Amino acid sequence: MSDILTYAALALALLAGAAFFWTFGWIRNRLARLFAGGSGESLGDALGDQGARLVQVEQQVRELTGRQEAEMQDLAARLESAHAAWRTRVEEVASYAAGALRHVHLHSYAVGNGGPESAVVVLVDDAGNGLLWTVLAGKTLRFYTRLVRGWRAEQLAQDEEQALQEARAKAGP
Repeated sequence: MSDILTYAALALALLAGAAFFWTFGWIRNRLARLFAGGSGESLGDALGDQGARLVQVEQQVRELTGRQEAEMQDLAARLESAHAAWRTRVEEVASYAAGALRHVHLHSYAVGNGGPESAVVVLVDDAGNGLLWTVLAGKTLRFYTRLVRGWRAEQLAQDEEQALQEARAKAGP
């Protein structure tokens, strides 16, 4: 009986060895497939290729970023130049506008008790220089023009003086 046990133990040892070698081969094949790239290259070669590709992509990103930064700086310089030109132009227009007759005020009133309406038109610049027109309505229309300097004019009637003061208040400081 001891020979049978010996042969059985030997057969069991051979089976275990064969199973070990089969399992080892299976694991080795799996690892070989795992470490092989799509074209049969090793994992190290595949990782090296990907690393080189990453370096190449990083360089392209740096180049694009550099170009965009240069373009943004150029755009900022052009915008600053355009802003300075517009600011100069606005200041020129503002200086012209200060001398323009841009404050207009109409003051209308009735002459006498329920008579026809008459009007005073004040047309001045920011400094209060300009013209004062008076239109008196009656049987005939009469027009009077007065020169205004510094919000003042000579020989003004009460309604003309009132119109000039209203125009000054409306024009602001």
